[in-house]
Amino acid sequence: MAPNSGLIAAADLLIGPAGGAATDTDVDPDVDPIRMKEIGAVGLKFLVLWRKDESADARAKLVEKFQDYCNKSNLPSIIEIIVKQPNDKSIEFDREEQLIEAAREARNWKPDLYKAEVPFHGQGDLDLIKRNAERISEAIGGP
Repeated sequence: MAPNSGLIAAADLLIGPAGGAATDTDVDPDVDPIRMKEIGAVGLKFLVLWRKDESADARAKLVEKFQDYCNKSNLPSIIEIIVKQPNDKSIEFDREEQLIEAAREARNWKPDLYKAEVPFHGQGDLDLIKRNAERISEAIGGP
């Protein structure tokens, strides 16, 4: 590792077809949070795949399980959300608005750091990208 950098250990188990994109995540039972701290991790990261038509309660329970890892090791929690198309194709997929909905939901989880997707995939009008990034910051309650 480069000097003055910190190791962030992923505590997420990606679920999906071999060689394909993750379709779900869980807390990886093989990640020992205390061992991660011993080898120099400065934080633990967890990926949540967020779909509008899936249970917010189930997501909250999953994040609570992850937060237990962080509490055991006294390491900061880093939550990363990737917004996905709903399973129910009759539900409109407005990625940009759902990024904000997801951040609003994640605010209740009280992560130490929230890793957000870049609005509009960083493409197009920079002022619009900045405005939506500010909306995400407002929804999560921090930058």
